[in-house]
Amino acid sequence: MLTAIEDALAGNFAPGRRRVRSARVSSRSTKVKALRNTPLEDLNHGDLEAVLGTLENEERSNREHHPHHLKSNQTASIIKKDLARTSTVKAIVDYVLAVQDKALERIGPQVDAEKPLMLQVGSMIIFDGQPSTQAQSLIAQMHKKYRGRIHVFFGAFHTLMKLHNSMGKMFDYIFKVIYSSYRRTFNRILWIQFPGDPRQLEQEFPELLQAVYGSAAQYFYEKHKRVPSVRELNEYMLERGKKYPVVGLIILYCRFAEIAKMMKMSERKEPHGDTELFFTTLRFALTIFTMTHKTDYVNLISNFFVEWEMASPALRAVYKTFIFTQTGPTGSPMFSDLFLEQHNRYTRGDVGKVWSKGLDAKLEQSLKKNMIDRQEDGHTVEQLRVGKQTAKASRSKTHIVTTESSPILKMHGFIHESKFFCDDEPPIIGKNKDNRSPIHAEEGSYNQGKTGSTNPELLYFHLEGAKRAEEYMQVNLLDEENKIGRTEADVSLKSIPLTAADLNTLRQERIDKDVSVSVTRLEAIMSIDEMKDKIASTHFTLTFELGQEGIEEPRVSGKRKNELAKLLVKLRKQHFKVDSETKTYLEEQAKKAFDDESQPEISLDDVFALDLYKLSADVLARDEYTKPLPDSIVK
Repeated sequence: MLTAIEDALAGNFAPGRRRVRSARVSSRSTKVKALRNTPLEDLNHGDLEAVLGTLENEERSNREHHPHHLKSNQTASIIKKDLARTSTVKAIVDYVLAVQDKALERIGPQVDAEKPLMLQVGSMIIFDGQPSTQAQSLIAQMHKKYRGRIHVFFGAFHTLMKLHNSMGKMFDYIFKVIYSSYRRTFNRILWIQFPGDPRQLEQEFPELLQAVYGSAAQYFYEKHKRVPSVRELNEYMLERGKKYPVVGLIILYCRFAEIAKMMKMSERKEPHGDTELFFTTLRFALTIFTMTHKTDYVNLISNFFVEWEMASPALRAVYKTFIFTQTGPTGSPMFSDLFLEQHNRYTRGDVGKVWSKGLDAKLEQSLKKNMIDRQEDGHTVEQLRVGKQTAKASRSKTHIVTTESSPILKMHGFIHESKFFCDDEPPIIGKNKDNRSPIHAEEGSYNQGKTGSTNPELLYFHLEGAKRAEEYMQVNLLDEENKIGRTEADVSLKSIPLTAADLNTLRQERIDKDVSVSVTRLEAIMSIDEMKDKIASTHFTLTFELGQEGIEEPRVSGKRKNELAKLLVKLRKQHFKVDSETKTYLEEQAKKAFDDESQPEISLDDVFALDLYKLSADVLARDEYTKPLPDSIVK
């Protein structure tokens, strides 16, 4: 469907000369005429919307005289299609391209010799994760057809949901121990640990942050007999984390919970959200996604950053103003993909969820009802576009009204009683089953109690995550433009082992690669290249080192994985039969190599000196971070 934005792009922005140009229209407002020669970077949101608003009026007039811009056989018939299928995504992309071609045909020759900006900027499509990935792959495969004309954006709402799910995976201890202080059942914990909607957690994780910081401030007050500043409180907490890794894990969760909170805050800044804040949170989120095997979002975010660096000023202006957020029912910005989710909910309420004859006509009527005629809050499309809503958005809460069942009270009680930040006693990580006496953490120990021991690398995983992200962009986006096959053979995105149990599993996998004689096991844990290497090395040992004769050189070319596994098992059995001590030796060597690689690379002192844990110089220069906190925080 053609929009006023597309018309504006088609004739009013030219990135090369960075001027607002006149389109072939019959009339313009005085303000729009005055903006003709204004450099793009000097335009504010009001100026941009004035240009687009004028063009929208003309678009409406054009629709009355030319109601059908596309032929029926060019309309994408995707009502009954599965959006998860690549063919459906391609149909949507081709439909948008057809709309673009018709728009260019209708616009006709331009006033100047430059090509229409609709070709220079292109059209934008918003999907959630999986369809976005499929569309990006489609653009890479058919880059001559789509590159520059179609831009795919993933939604911030679904990105935030994926971030919360990744954090639920990485910080299992926080959910199973701290959140369980008031969520007593397994299903209730899972509901917030792996939310299907980030709003399921929006109230609770800020309250956990307040409970953690409140308990730390109270223990600081008990020790020093004064209220700390933000700087002093942060240093106090980090000193505690250097002694007890379980405390360091809580601090790390707080850091990433703050990043999730910032991502949500990027939506709320009027009039169109804060894209720069969103980009900052994306960089941190990318380090989690690379370490938790979220391949779709690693791909999408990496593509986005590379494309953003090359984007024209016009494309950036359109993204910031119209793509990142939409205006919600209260007049406040709303992530575009959340806006679409809510619109779909309204539409399903009107036409149902089951396909029936005439559904396409019903959808058109529902679109008009929900997007144009919806007057529940006195809003018209024009009012929503220019920000003149009659209903005001609710202000952010500065205080929390608590009751006896409020999460913050129960979490604070548990955190304080566990003495995570008590300077005089070690943290309590559990209770003995026999007499219910407390089990205290040991200095430097990574034991978390009932959830087992954590992997030391978890406290500085973001360093490896950043390295993976950089390598991923270099290999898949910079070294080879329009690369299609992106495999983990090039850049690993495997999930980091989170606990000692995970490390034991990986240790056994490492041992089995060297000694297992199970075809099924080898198929599960080894790649084809690894099998070929092991076959070659085992054959060399048998023939040259052990002097076994009559063993033919194995042929591995063109063999399937199952065939290679059987061949490797055959050679290993011969090897272990000739030298009975070899298997034990290989097991010990594999175990030692794994344990050496798994040792922490940096000390706890160095971990908590990393930038992620420190306050920046910009923050420390502000008075509000060096003055004492309000007295109420310790009462």
